[in-house]
Amino acid sequence: MKEVKSSVIELTKMMSDQEKFAFLNISKSSIIGLNKKSEKSFPAEISKEILKSINLSGPRIMKSVSYDFGLEIQDDKHSSIGLKKSNKYYSPNLFEYYLQNNKPVFDSIVEFFIKNTSNVVVSLHDKKRVGNILGIRYNIINVSYHTLYKRFEETYNEIAKYNGKAQYCLLDCSSLGLALASRIWENLDMSIIDLGKALNFTKEYSLVAKNERR
Repeated sequence: MKEVKSSVIELTKMMSDQEKFAFLNISKSSIIGLNKKSEKSFPAEISKEILKSINLSGPRIMKSVSYDFGLEIQDDKHSSIGLKKSNKYYSPNLFEYYLQNNKPVFDSIVEFFIKNTSNVVVSLHDKKRVGNILGIRYNIINVSYHTLYKRFEETYNEIAKYNGKAQYCLLDCSSLGLALASRIWENLDMSIIDLGKALNFTKEYSLVAKNERR
């Protein structure tokens, strides 16, 4: 698995190329949700879409997994669903990492690549938080935890309205983002960037910083 620095270099190169790409976040919780016996198992149609996304392939598909989850993949524990150890995987949580450890890099990525590009955002956070962190004030699709998967088709249809208008679809919506990825990739002309928990992290980071100043 590629380390965070080489991962962000490859991601920003993809962003610079002006060609369609996807940066997917495959979390352990997404895999657990595929188990029908799990207390938090996904609806069948969501599981089907997540499996499609996991199995997307090609030179412009970047799949990120956590370090511990990557070790499980290397042990062939998830090869049956398409997570083979022979595949290339990238470090997740790039945005959180640089926000915490090298904020100028985080700010540069947002300022140069995100603010200056046409976007549609799917987020669990309100428009104010999205605007404050990403500098995006428009084309924001808010989703709720309570109806996250029930509104899958409706959410995809909202994204589709921006086809040909938005260059990036920025996903800040937990495992729903992974479920949406294959549908977006196969049908729409826009790149996909899963932000992971960056907007959650920035909220926590702000609270810590505020407390430290007291």
